[in-house]
Amino acid sequence: MKFDHVALVSQDIDASIKWYSNRFECEVIYQDDTWGLVNVAGLSLAFVTPGQHPAHIAFCITKKESKMFPSKKF
Repeated sequence: MKFDHVALVSQDIDASIKWYSNRFECEVIYQDDTWGLVNVAGLSLAFVTPGQHPAHIAFCITKKESKMFPSKKF
């Protein structure tokens, strides 16, 4: 299992990405009006609009690792 990204809810995707870009060396991976993704120091940080996605932490897992969560669909 490895870390993939953290998503934070933002009222203004553009302003959030600009705030991080002005304070940290980050790469904008993707941006539109409903969500954006930046890489900060090797970590992916997503910004999502309210109602688009909830705030969350995401991990990448292998098929073998998915068997640890039998009640979940992957």
